[in-house]
Amino acid sequence: MKIIPNVVAQNRSIEYKLTLKHTSNIESIEVLSRGDYYHKDKITYTIKNNTILFTYTMQHLGEFIVKINFTYKESKTVCLYCLDKTMINLRPLKGDLHMHSIYSDGKTTPFAMALASLGAGMDFMSVTDHDTYKGAQEAIEKVKQNSIDLLVLAGEEVSAGGKKICLSLRVMGISFP
Repeated sequence: MKIIPNVVAQNRSIEYKLTLKHTSNIESIEVLSRGDYYHKDKITYTIKNNTILFTYTMQHLGEFIVKINFTYKESKTVCLYCLDKTMINLRPLKGDLHMHSIYSDGKTTPFAMALASLGAGMDFMSVTDHDTYKGAQEAIEKVKQNSIDLLVLAGEEVSAGGKKICLSLRVMGISFP
């Protein structure tokens, strides 16, 4: 599930496109604020070719959730971000540059991590397993094979000595002390 755009300016009427594999049995769509738990708006929408279309104006700054409620199954959510004029011009991206997969001490595959990152509204991510690029390479390959709109950066958490003391995080060949 993906929403375009996912970063918007405050107090502007925006037309959204939300792609979803199965759009049958949708009961309602809501916009909820993560910061103000009392903010909840029901949305009027249309569906064309498994794409949900709606227009909405974000009046408050912060992170929001678009929640699709189904009649017979669990709700699905996607994140939206509302920024002021200054921040929207900087075009910030959301992501995580330090994740471990099953190739070191993580609990999931690199591709599952990429899908979870996309589901969390991230624009980029990096798999940084201990002393190996395998997880990062696998994530990059799978994201390309499946034409997923997510920037995946190659990374590795480099350790030294028997104590595995972390020296740096290498991302795309650049070392950060």
